[in-house]
Amino acid sequence: MKFAVAIPALNAAVRTDWIAVLESYSRQSVQPALYLLADSGSTDSTVADAKEYGWEIMPVHRHDFNHGATRQKIVQKLAEAGFDAVVFAVQDACPATSDTIQLLLEHFQATGAAVAYARQVPWNPESMDGYFRLHNYPPVSSVRKKEDIQKLGLMTAFCSNVLAVWNIDKVMKAGGFPATAFGEDMLLAARLILDGERVAYCAESVCHHEHSGSLPELWTRGVAIGRMHGQNPWLYEKFGHPETCVRRHICIRDFLRFSGGLLSKYTGFLYGYTETKIRTFIPWMLFLGAMLAGGMLIWLNRIPANDTCPRYAPMAEAFAAGHWEYAFHPMYGVLFPSLSGMIARLFHLNGFRACQIAALFLWAVSIFPLYELFKKFWNRKIALISCCLYLLCSKLHRYVYDGLRDNGIRILTGIPCASTAKCILVLSPLLSWPYLDCLLEHHSHVHEL
Repeated sequence: MKFAVAIPALNAAVRTDWIAVLESYSRQSVQPALYLLADSGSTDSTVADAKEYGWEIMPVHRHDFNHGATRQKIVQKLAEAGFDAVVFAVQDACPATSDTIQLLLEHFQATGAAVAYARQVPWNPESMDGYFRLHNYPPVSSVRKKEDIQKLGLMTAFCSNVLAVWNIDKVMKAGGFPATAFGEDMLLAARLILDGERVAYCAESVCHHEHSGSLPELWTRGVAIGRMHGQNPWLYEKFGHPETCVRRHICIRDFLRFSGGLLSKYTGFLYGYTETKIRTFIPWMLFLGAMLAGGMLIWLNRIPANDTCPRYAPMAEAFAAGHWEYAFHPMYGVLFPSLSGMIARLFHLNGFRACQIAALFLWAVSIFPLYELFKKFWNRKIALISCCLYLLCSKLHRYVYDGLRDNGIRILTGIPCASTAKCILVLSPLLSWPYLDCLLEHHSHVHEL
């Protein structure tokens, strides 16, 4: 079987005992046809050290790195070169013995599984991370298939690219690794399980691997896990909730011992899980916020503006009464008097209050086209900031509580007022400068969160 060992890396020399990792692979009893390092712009000696040990370098632009997409590029590269399997590993995982890879490959071939992953042994078994690794990676090997879903739930698809060998042909048939920032191994393993393939766990093949137990890192990891589940709801539908996997092997004493870490990780999970859904409702949240804030302004002001009293309010009242000859004026169009007139008739309001509500609605509803416009030309964060600037524009507030038509209606018709133009045409392009855009978008690049 022709196989390769591939590791995505970034500044491994300063973050891990990189030389020890390279040395451990060089001493393996079974050597691959290719050692491949997918380096995404390391600024230390990571690449130079790997070259000394005979590794081939595959450059990856740092902003283009993606846990799933990068691994899929590696798979495609190896498939074109005629490889049968690929052993994926990470820069901070060190094979424990010289036969770690050999035992993993033997179990992989013996079971006929699409993927087989190794056992992870923590350096500190007393830590929270060490505790869960000892439970997630037991001393007994296993093979899981579709029929085990009812019994094991989401653990049926549990898999880790910390050290795992994949059948390239089966990976390609399943569609490859998904483009995701976290959990590409479990997502692909789940698809393989549903397609009738098997996932194997080799307890005899051991590597040392552990994460920090700091609360910020646990929260960050929880966010990544929650985001992965939030973006892939089919995991819940097909395999069940991940919380049940935790409840199965934690007792009250250990729960109390790790309560701080568990709380940090779980709150991060909830945030990450709801983040995708919250983003969908951002325009609606801005719209509701504008309606509430504008409603307070309307409630505080009971004195009509000069234009509202002799013009817009009487037109609204005429529309409500059905006196069409007084309801419209060629200078003002039909939208504002029609909307304010309908509000006056439906809610039995005077013309001034109807104009205030119409102005508020048109101002708030302008959020939707503005948000989509900015998101299309720049990105989601700039769209959010731009819309917040629009809602904070004090001159537009005056149009709302005075019941004037010079508010969101001009945005809808493509003629922004001067204050809105300042916010949109000056501040938003300013936010798109490369330097500020880089700060706002801040591409995270954490290998194996």
